Amino acid sequence: MKKPSPIHYFVANEWPSKLWLMVIPLGFVLWVVRSCWPLLLRPSGWPDPLLFIGCCLLAALLGYFVGILIGWPILGPFYYSRSLKNGEPFQQGEMVHVLVGPFRDRVVRVLDSFDIAPWAGAHRIRVDLGTETKDDENIFSSIQILRVSNSQLPT
Repeated sequence: MKKPSPIHYFVANEWPSKLWLMVIPLGFVLWVVRSCWPLLLRPSGWPDPLLFIGCCLLAALLGYFVGILIGWPILGPFYYSRSLKNGEPFQQGEMVHVLVGPFRDRVVRVLDSFDIAPWAGAHRIRVDLGTETKDDENIFSSIQILRVSNSQLPT
């Protein structure tokens, strides 16, 4: 069986996009802090600290939206390549290793594979987790599961 590496778990929990959307706004805020620091060092009146805080908040908001805009063409191909490395495309009946959620590290069978937005690479895989699952608990993204090699399937 193909054993998941730490990078599989890191990507499956979507940490690259979480970090991206924290670092870019933080960079914008640090740039504003560096530029507007004199407002706090030598305030000319009571509105200066409020202006400084307002500029920092606007920089964080602008950084968030710029991060989304710039991150789309960078993180999209990264996630796509990771899904290919995880075994995409998945076929009905294949055995896969679940990488996230309460069913983490379980080897289960694929029930169905479908696209919710084929133009965006939004592949979803429905797996057989047993009868204890709720509505959509058994649907995973293609980066959240890992194909098990067919030569070593459990019998």
